[in-house]
Amino acid sequence: MRARSPARAKHRHRPTLCLIGLSTLLGGCVDDLDTLPDDGAIAADARDDGQLDRAPNDAAPAPDVSVDHGLDGDSGPACAPLDAAEALTPPLLIDRGPCPDGHAIRLLAPAGAALTARLLPLDDPSAGAVELWWPDDAGWLRADRIPLADDPELRWIAPAEGAVLQVHGARWRLAVDVAEPQTRPVEITGRIIGWQRAVSNEGLAEPSPFETVGARVDLLDAQNRWSDITRVAADGGFTLSGALVAGPGTVRLLSEGSALGVPIRIGPDGELPWAESIATVDGPADVDARLDPQGATAAAWFVARTAAQAFAALGPWLPIERVDPPPVRFRWRPGFSEACGSCFRPGPRPLIDLGGRLSDPDEWDRAIIVHELGHYVAAIFSRDDSGGGPHDGSPIEPAIAWSEGLATFLASWPAAPLQLDYKLAGVARLDLEAMDQPEAFGTADGTVTGRISERLVAALLWDLHDDDRDDSPDDDPLTLTADRLFAPLFDRLAGDWQDVGAPGIDLLDYLEALACDGIPPGLRAVLDGRALPHDPLCRQKSHGPLTARRLAAHRVELSAAVDGILRMGGRQQPVVAGQSVVWPMPPGVLGATLDHHGGRAVLPLSEPERPLRPIVRRAGAWELAPVERVNAERRPPAAPLRSDRPARTAASGAAASDRAAD
Repeated sequence: MRARSPARAKHRHRPTLCLIGLSTLLGGCVDDLDTLPDDGAIAADARDDGQLDRAPNDAAPAPDVSVDHGLDGDSGPACAPLDAAEALTPPLLIDRGPCPDGHAIRLLAPAGAALTARLLPLDDPSAGAVELWWPDDAGWLRADRIPLADDPELRWIAPAEGAVLQVHGARWRLAVDVAEPQTRPVEITGRIIGWQRAVSNEGLAEPSPFETVGARVDLLDAQNRWSDITRVAADGGFTLSGALVAGPGTVRLLSEGSALGVPIRIGPDGELPWAESIATVDGPADVDARLDPQGATAAAWFVARTAAQAFAALGPWLPIERVDPPPVRFRWRPGFSEACGSCFRPGPRPLIDLGGRLSDPDEWDRAIIVHELGHYVAAIFSRDDSGGGPHDGSPIEPAIAWSEGLATFLASWPAAPLQLDYKLAGVARLDLEAMDQPEAFGTADGTVTGRISERLVAALLWDLHDDDRDDSPDDDPLTLTADRLFAPLFDRLAGDWQDVGAPGIDLLDYLEALACDGIPPGLRAVLDGRALPHDPLCRQKSHGPLTARRLAAHRVELSAAVDGILRMGGRQQPVVAGQSVVWPMPPGVLGATLDHHGGRAVLPLSEPERPLRPIVRRAGAWELAPVERVNAERRPPAAPLRSDRPARTAASGAAASDRAAD
């Protein structure tokens, strides 16, 4: 995807447009600007008054290009406006604004112009990455993400709306070359059919057609420059409107879906999704294609679509408007598995490893796919204190049992208590309704804080949820609505919940949070049925470590009950317990955060009882500098923080061993 210039290794020093994310205003960091480009590159100078001039180049003038630091859209690197655009000398404009987790700039050029952007990290490159975002009818789609350590180069044909570069991590320099080649506008329409393989008690069925609704489709020109990106519509069709330069282009489908505005990607490294070329086009065309049923893209797309459907089903109960969720990333390739098999790795950019080895492939196992997605949902939208590790259904620490049992329950919700896991040696079964193994009852020491099985957790949650239906008769007296079932999970436990019982959020904390909305009739009978010796009473304190009082329309008083760092609207200040701070409240800022020894307290200023997305500090201004190539040392990836695998019961009734490592 990233075409490299053969001359880059020995390219001469030349002035091109270069932006650095710093906290200072424009100025400094400029040299050798009297060396002029001869290929239409943009050159910039920095002056004391903050004005920018393009260096003269009468032989090959570059097309007018503007840089808009900010982006509005339903998804992608949305940036709230800071001030009106700072008008600088044309043809270059810079509009500064705060952006989440890094700096974002929109590059505008005449539609059809060919752009090449190169980035150079000024700090540790292993901590940074650059993303290219592409305009779409529904918002913005991410075209690519490249670590800064890879000396990234991005190439595209400019759309009328502009494309956006978002840089995460270290300080960086950006160089943009612009050319205006002869382009041919094209419109490509079509349909693409994928494949699925159903798992039954007998094994894995032969491939059958599977719609690619929601999948990403790219149009690339002959030099692998992005020309357009879209998604397959609800009717199964797609339309690409782009341009081609000097040769035919390629239409390809990628194993990337989306749900609730969150990208869901499946690829061999967890970043770039599997892709399959569908057609070669040299003008307007209608494409009717099918993926290779034995190819990696077909299997990966099934994973993406399965995860997207499960994620979307939970959407009405997820606090999506109060959280800035990272992409759902699956790392999978056929014939290979990490040591953990299938497992979830938490962190700022969580990663799901999906097993692909021939003896136990998981790419067709819906229960495994959604179980691992359940860990993502709990970690991002609720709270998950599990340390991870092997688990096989035996009693374990309550926090781990809660994490695994909840993920297993979500793999069955809302209507399928029977879970199947295909293995070459046979199909493993787990039935939450008929969970009658000894470990699914009681705790190891008879107390509610004792070691407990994930199977008890999953079965108990299913008992709280299920109703009496023909295919799954209910044997308990309680059926909770989804509102009652999920409110404790995505509201109280996601906020400033004070841990009770055993260390970490576990089943006891959930039951306590459930009781805070009133103890449901029949709950005691369900707990007795699982031999769980507990009477939930909602012993939770009603206040957290951060409170606020609105003094005026744009002023607020924030009080901290513990020591920490108070943040609001890009400002931050250390505070001690009992200290109050009066701050002006910038327009559009709805909440404040307090980072303290026990974690992060999040306080919305309009609804004090509900959490809000963390407030990120504002991005800095820009500084100009020429680009110089450096050799970036690659760093090994960080070790996984935790690994897990849902326990399974073999068809014969014996417990299946867990494949998780460590």
